[in-house]
Amino acid sequence: MVASANITYSLSNETGLAAELCKLALERTKNNVVEARRILERWNGRTNKTKTFGVVCASLEKEYDACALVEVQCTDELFSNSKEFFELVGSITTEIVQYEHHYVTEPEVSSLELKYNCQIAVKSERFTRTGPLCLLTTYTHRDRMGVIVETEVDNEEALNNLLFKTFSFELALHVAAFNPIAVDKGEIPKEMRDELTSRIEKELMKNGKPIQLWSTVTDGKINKWAEQRSLLNQIFIKSDKETVAEIKTHLSEKIGSNITIKRFKRFDLGS
Repeated sequence: MVASANITYSLSNETGLAAELCKLALERTKNNVVEARRILERWNGRTNKTKTFGVVCASLEKEYDACALVEVQCTDELFSNSKEFFELVGSITTEIVQYEHHYVTEPEVSSLELKYNCQIAVKSERFTRTGPLCLLTTYTHRDRMGVIVETEVDNEEALNNLLFKTFSFELALHVAAFNPIAVDKGEIPKEMRDELTSRIEKELMKNGKPIQLWSTVTDGKINKWAEQRSLLNQIFIKSDKETVAEIKTHLSEKIGSNITIKRFKRFDLGS
């Protein structure tokens, strides 16, 4: 069922999420708004976000074979909506995508903090292409969320293939919606696994489960959690059943080249 445009944009305004995501959720629930909200909450972790002043933006510069994801926050709402603030963000982003730092704009940041009696915080991530057959892709939503993704193929023809470029963009959209931790479950940081192990074991002890079962239960829960939070094992945003890994394999066969998802980064304003 095709989602109604009015319902789609109403849900997008309500949740603060991309219209594309809301449309997909509505289509899967046959325009059931309540069920669509639940799907969006599963995909994105939460809706109705707390207001944070600032922006998230992405910039891609072919000249430098680089892209940057930048978050600039400030404590003054009025200033955060001013032309002066957005000019500052533009200057910071341009400098970071070119040089990976914003030394030149730091004095301007300090000056504006004094002028508006506020604090300004900058967070950034810069990707440079790791190889000649790599593609950098960006996605932003309403200045509040941004994603950069790097993918790679085996030959020049595949690099210029529209199907591959479309997949890379949809992959960035997927990362924005599903918020994976790592590309593959084996790349999830050990400290995150250890923290979850500790929580599970405390729960098992509280519930009086025999200690002999702890290892089996813990391993099963962690493996399931790791699959849910790893990009390759998640159900692809444009599919009802197939994982990102499965979609990637099918596409590789179509374009005659292996596809590698190298890395990604996601910023959600204020998180």
